Formats: sequence, structure tokens, C-alpha cells
Amino acid sequence: MRTTLTLLTFGLLISILSCRQKNDVRLLNYTKINLCDSVKPNFSPVYPTFNNKTLRNGQLNLSIRLLANCTDDYYGLFKTDSDTLKLFYLPKGLFPEEFRKGYIIEDGYIPEIKKEVMSTFCDCYFEMTYEIVGLKEIPKFIKINGQRIRQGIYSE
Repeated sequence: MRTTLTLLTFGLLISILSCRQKNDVRLLNYTKINLCDSVKPNFSPVYPTFNNKTLRNGQLNLSIRLLANCTDDYYGLFKTDSDTLKLFYLPKGLFPEEFRKGYIIEDGYIPEIKKEVMSTFCDCYFEMTYEIVGLKEIPKFIKINGQRIRQGIYSE
């Protein structure tokens, strides 16, 4: 009887976890690479561009090249609104009120609020990669920090 109850509890737990995972949309990973030393883009004007956009087995991988403040301490987050994926990168320590509901923050990062956030007076060229799990299709529109992302190197 005890073994049956244990197996039933274990089976129920596995079922709950697998259902949760199927419906769970997460930012599995966010990374950024400073390309200032390796790529010399034409800085006027520079628009965010896709370097990679793929969806395989429920995981959306997006690599976006863009110009951003040279600060070295960003975290990633996103929100989906019907047919639009809104990606953001924010300096660690900055967590504005409007991002506290409905936005999904990268796994493993716990937002903190600091009185001062480091910023620099220069811009660098970055490649930011977002690995999002749980989406069934690539959204029709994708923006990063409010800007439309152009096709760039990537072409469909």
C-alpha cells in the first residue's frame, strides 16, 4: 500500500512537471558579446539586425547585433503581446516599475534595484543572444528595447 501510494505520488509529480514545462515560456539564456574589437560597422546609422533567428524543438534562438552603451553589465528580459515579441536588455540594478508585471527575466537572475547604475559615455557594437523556450512559432514582429530589428546578415 505504501509503495503504491509513493509510486502514485511520484507519477502525479512527474505529470504536473511535464505539463508545466510544456506551457512554460522562459528566457533560458541571455548573453552578449562585445564586437567593438572584432567588427568595424558603419556607425551611421546602425539599426539592430538579426545575425541568427531559428526555432527548433520549441526553442527560439535569436542573435541580434546592435549599438548599445558600453556598460558591461546587462540582463535580458522579454514580453509577448499577441504577435509581437518585445526583447529588452537593461543594466543590472535597474528594474523600472513598468517591467515588474508580465515580463519574463532570464533564468537565474534576480532583479535588484540600486540607487546608482553605472553608465559610460560611449557606445559599443554588441551581439546579444536570447534563447527562449516554450514558443510554438516565431512571432510576426520582434523588437529590442523598442526598436524594430532589421534582417541584416540573416535572411529568410
